[in-house]
Amino acid sequence: MKLVLMLMAISTLTMSVPAGPVTEDFKITPLDLAQDDRFGISIDADEGIAAIGSRLHDGPALNSGAVYLYDTSTGAQLRKVLVPDSSQGSGFGNAVAIEMSSLTHYLLVGKEQDRDEGIDAGAVYVFHADTGAFQYKIRTPDGGGSKFGATIAIEDNIAVIGAPESSVNGSRSGRAFIYDLSNGSLLHTLEAQTPQSNALFGCSVDISDGLVIVGARRETPNGPNSGSAYVFNAQSGLMLARFTAPDNEMGDQFGNAIAIEFPIAIVGALAEGENGANAGAAYVYCLDEPTKPMMTQKLIAPDGAPGDEFGVDVDLQPFKTTYFAVVGSWKSDVGEVDTGAAYRFELLEDGSLFSFEKLIASDANEDAFLGQSVALGFNGRVVTGAPDDNTNFLNAGAVFVYAGPPPLCPADLNGDGTLNFFDVSAFLSAFQSQNPIADFNGDGLFNFFDVSAFLIEYNAGCP
Repeated sequence: MKLVLMLMAISTLTMSVPAGPVTEDFKITPLDLAQDDRFGISIDADEGIAAIGSRLHDGPALNSGAVYLYDTSTGAQLRKVLVPDSSQGSGFGNAVAIEMSSLTHYLLVGKEQDRDEGIDAGAVYVFHADTGAFQYKIRTPDGGGSKFGATIAIEDNIAVIGAPESSVNGSRSGRAFIYDLSNGSLLHTLEAQTPQSNALFGCSVDISDGLVIVGARRETPNGPNSGSAYVFNAQSGLMLARFTAPDNEMGDQFGNAIAIEFPIAIVGALAEGENGANAGAAYVYCLDEPTKPMMTQKLIAPDGAPGDEFGVDVDLQPFKTTYFAVVGSWKSDVGEVDTGAAYRFELLEDGSLFSFEKLIASDANEDAFLGQSVALGFNGRVVTGAPDDNTNFLNAGAVFVYAGPPPLCPADLNGDGTLNFFDVSAFLSAFQSQNPIADFNGDGLFNFFDVSAFLIEYNAGCP
């Protein structure tokens, strides 16, 4: 009670959010990194753990591939996972997905060149994320050439797997599939409204709160390769909407990358031309009404240039009452040609833009392609791959980690811009449940020192 009375005695101010370019907190490379590994070709992160693909790592066979798990706060390597069978075809790790928020912790690894069902048929391997133990293998329903596992997304025990070169509905028309990971059963097959040859439906997939979003970057709604995106109900498999950008044009490749955190979605169009040919863009949508996706914001690089391909990869993360978005721009020239960059945006609850930062490597080198893969961790922390980084070995790859923007008003725990009883209540609740947001001095303990640190921040007010 004394603690409650003490905390309730403090006044209120407002907050703002900073923006600006930054270099990495730290750089990740595994001890067994070698030439041409392409470490960082794929990344996913959840609950402070990042899964990183190294699709041409040699082990157990030439170019067989590997996946590494890292702690995104410390950069410590947790484990390494290798392909568990002897099936032919390289590229294990071309896509990864990790789920640490559900009862069972899953790691999914794509191998789009797996040959069990034919050349480049593809497969997905299911592991226990905590131990790296192999569970089972999901093989493509569509046979050779489908590249099943080129893209993967997961929520709880539901996985969405893209097979963008499936030719069941026409050459490379593409399909996607929804699986129940608790037993490996196929729940639904997802297809384009009107399948088109070479559409690459399934080239990007994501899932959130029962909605699945799928990209078809070479569909032709507004000319060749203009691109489309689809929304599906994960439970029923029914298509709810097909959409594209209001300014969509031939060659934009809208849908090449996709992320959703309901009700906000972001869609990459890496060849969009507002900043010049192939400069790229990303579009933010509100899916409050999933049958009527509403665009709320178009994102372009403030310093974008032709050929940057901003939008090659995207990710989203809710943060209090806002969202963080990260967009890769893998061919940005930062001192050297195609060093690459990523951009972190903060979006308001309605999807409109609040702030941005440009993320670059402190040791940027030519053709490193930083930003080819991107993921968001805790509180806006960005993990992004430079799979052709040459610092250690030619095209060996590297991953860069950027801390989240420092909160200017740390005591505003409910994120409403005001310090009052609700923040006190949020602190008390977090403190009692040992939620990390109440560890104000960052020592991993929950005691008087955290209370003291909270009081100091509360008394300091907001800028």
